[in-house]
Amino acid sequence: MLRWIPLLLLSGACAHTAPHASHLLATCDPPPGTMAVLEHPERYVIFGEQHGTQQAPAQFGEVACVAARQGPVVVALEQSEALAPVFERYMASNGSAAARADFHQALTPMMTPDGRSSVAMFALFDRLQALKLAGADIRVIPFQHSTPDGADGSQTPYEIGLATTLASKAGQATRVLVLVGSLHARRKTFAMAGFPPIDPMAMHLPSGSTLTLVAQDGPGEAWQCAPQCGVHKVGDPSQTTAPGITLFDQPTEGFDGRWSVGPVSASPPYKVTD
Repeated sequence: MLRWIPLLLLSGACAHTAPHASHLLATCDPPPGTMAVLEHPERYVIFGEQHGTQQAPAQFGEVACVAARQGPVVVALEQSEALAPVFERYMASNGSAAARADFHQALTPMMTPDGRSSVAMFALFDRLQALKLAGADIRVIPFQHSTPDGADGSQTPYEIGLATTLASKAGQATRVLVLVGSLHARRKTFAMAGFPPIDPMAMHLPSGSTLTLVAQDGPGEAWQCAPQCGVHKVGDPSQTTAPGITLFDQPTEGFDGRWSVGPVSASPPYKVTD
């Protein structure tokens, strides 16, 4: 299924803050260009990533840190919606070692080893929980669902389901940061020889309320299942770019901007240790 291929085309804390809240929220380390993106009025800001790198989840977490300074934020992750109670318990926990261990133990058996269950992703979950514990108004929602493909094999029904689930779970939130595979972030029909055309998730969200960014990774390595799960070379070795977010003057290939994460290294699946 195409949806399992990671990349085909390429303010202030609330009043009841913990004592260390100001410090934690003051130590955000976002990529250059983050503020220009967060100053935009669009409700949904979609970060299309290539699954399986150390850098993308880490940078996304720092963008969420900055967004939390500005007000309430929903962080939407391409994880099974069945995991919602697990995330809710962890986000509401005291962040203790026991709470963290319980979260990891509950989460690991329900995840697939395609990069979305990487060590870096678990570090992102911990970062978001720490920000919430520090007083940030952050809600984490997993929104991957089980809608089947169309009768003709088209992935579009699945993409519609992603958008519908995301919008439903986000509720009335005014700022929603989304981390998802880059194919789903594209606001333009995607065609690939031998497969039915795909209308990606972003096409089914309100166009005037959606800002989409495509990741430019590499060169380096990523943990992918394409087709075998393992470390794969990614990016063009001759085109190294520094981390940063650049907005286009006009939408390009279905994206409003580029999210360059710089040279990348693979992040393997997280494993619970005894």
